[in-house]
Amino acid sequence: MKVSSAAVPVRPVVAGARQETPVRALLRLLQIASYKSASGKPVDLTHMSRQVAELILKAPPAEQVSHIASLTHADWPHAELIAALCALPASLCAPLLRHSPVLDQGWLWKIVQAGEEGHALSIGARTDLGPDLLTALIRRDQPALWLALLNNPHILWLNEHMDVLVERARNHLSLRGALVRHPALSAVQAERLLGFVGPVLKTQLLKRIAPSGGQVIPAAPRFAAAKGSWLNRLQHGDLEGCRTAMARQLNQPVAVIDKALRSAAAVALLLRALGVDPAAFSSLFERLQGLNDGQPKATPAQRRLLTPLLQISEDEALKRLKALKVS
Repeated sequence: MKVSSAAVPVRPVVAGARQETPVRALLRLLQIASYKSASGKPVDLTHMSRQVAELILKAPPAEQVSHIASLTHADWPHAELIAALCALPASLCAPLLRHSPVLDQGWLWKIVQAGEEGHALSIGARTDLGPDLLTALIRRDQPALWLALLNNPHILWLNEHMDVLVERARNHLSLRGALVRHPALSAVQAERLLGFVGPVLKTQLLKRIAPSGGQVIPAAPRFAAAKGSWLNRLQHGDLEGCRTAMARQLNQPVAVIDKALRSAAAVALLLRALGVDPAAFSSLFERLQGLNDGQPKATPAQRRLLTPLLQISEDEALKRLKALKVS
């Protein structure tokens, strides 16, 4: 679908209003075409998206910033348009890299492979990093990125990812503090860290060791995403498999899991019954929401009110979960 900017009517400028430009007019037409396409009237928007991207790439920086701000959280643009704009310096396109919902894991992987450090650092702040993309980011020789990933509370970590960063902490002191405090750190990884961290961090690490068994207090070992586990299924976007694995671990019908996924309080009980550490609750809750059509709805403030439910025992959480009535 090719649209000439000369054919687009330009609205008269109103005093105090933002001036209409050919690019803004084309973006508006592209948005309308995208909605029509989504409503059952398929239109190939690739060519038009490329045209608009070329115009934005040639625009002055101030105008580029304005267009990027309007597109950052939009769900209607063609991925071709957003990916093309990510060729701009990271200082300009960082909002798109961090937040654009139309950049899937494949597009993000291509951008990471392009090799720009600033782009990779911005992608590392996203809330939807899958395991393959996380692997690609960790493989980069970029210590600032590794630290940013460790400080990203939305990442669901695999043991293999943590193993790599623990090993790199031998030569990169900046990683050690973040690893010592990380809720996904396993007992084996903690023991490896004890071998080379300084006295202050060693003291902090020892505080996480249970006096009796020498295990890290947060349930990191059982939180590891073994193949086929509910967490592994969740990390790979398989809600159906996640539900089934949750039911199998708790020895409950899948109907109990389905009931829990309709209430924020029930999700808190469900995750606690599964042995999830409270520090990981928020990121897991958001991941479940993302795969479950945004359900159950709960703001960060509302989720904080569920903190007492995350302090009870696993057995008590399961008992309350089975007794809970969810409409």
